[in-house]
Order: sequence, then C-alpha cells, then structure tokens
Amino acid sequence: MCARLHFVHHKNERRQGPAILPVAPEVVEVLTVLEQASRHLAPQAPTIFFSSNKTAYSSEYWSQIGRAALTVGFTPCTARDMRHEFSTTWRDFVDHVPNSVLQMLGSQVEAAAAYLMGNTPAAWDAVYDDNMRARAKEKVLKLYPKFVECQLARRF
Repeated sequence: MCARLHFVHHKNERRQGPAILPVAPEVVEVLTVLEQASRHLAPQAPTIFFSSNKTAYSSEYWSQIGRAALTVGFTPCTARDMRHEFSTTWRDFVDHVPNSVLQMLGSQVEAAAAYLMGNTPAAWDAVYDDNMRARAKEKVLKLYPKFVECQLARRF
C-alpha cells in the first residue's frame, strides 16, 4: 500500500499548488482505518477529524488546538516556531552527515525541503535558519588550517 498526502495551505497554494508528501506503508494502514471510521461515524465530514456535531473542524480551530497541545507552561509553540525548528534542525543534520551522496545531492534535498515548507531555498535561509551563520563559521574554522597550508605553499 502506498499513498501521498496533499497539504493545502494559503502560503503556497497559489504559487505552487498543494505540497505532496509520500506516506510510509505503515501509516497508510492507520489512515485507512481512520478514514473508514470517520466515513461511518460522520459521512458528511470531508476529513477524518470532526467535531462532536460531526462537522469538519475549521483551519483556525486546528491552529488553536495545535498551539494549546504544544504549550509548555505559559510558553506557546506556534506554527512559525515549528517551521523554524524543522529548518534549523534539518540544516544541522545535513551539514553533519558524513554521507557523501547526501552531500552531493544537498542542493536538491534543500530545495525539496524548502518546497515542503512552502518556501524557496533563499526565503527558507533568510526566515527560518538561525544557525546558518554558526555553521558557516564552523566550516571556515575547520578549513582554516588547510587554507594556511595552501598559502604557505604558494609563498615558497
């Protein structure tokens, strides 16, 4: 079994259409059961999640539920916070993976990840990746001994 989720969001719908994400076979089984249950319990609801009066939740409701579920103490976690964390963590992961194939495909992977976030790679860098400068500094510091070695070799 295979499936693809289509995420429709105002941010990217007009210029890119819905984001399409492949789903693992194990998740397809769960979604199939949820869909069958929702069609049985609330046939008029267009989604697998519905209210007690068997109508679909509004997108505003999902934002409120998500924010409440992710609030720790008095500190809420917003959708922007989640996008920011994903973007930064993704970049940290890609920059530290010793897998040369992944590094060779880095720009393609970056573009795909940015697309799934509803951004261009440049916008993704500018808005969400707060560790970009720190990683760049780490790369420069790691390469500095090699740079000095090359400079000394050129002089002599």
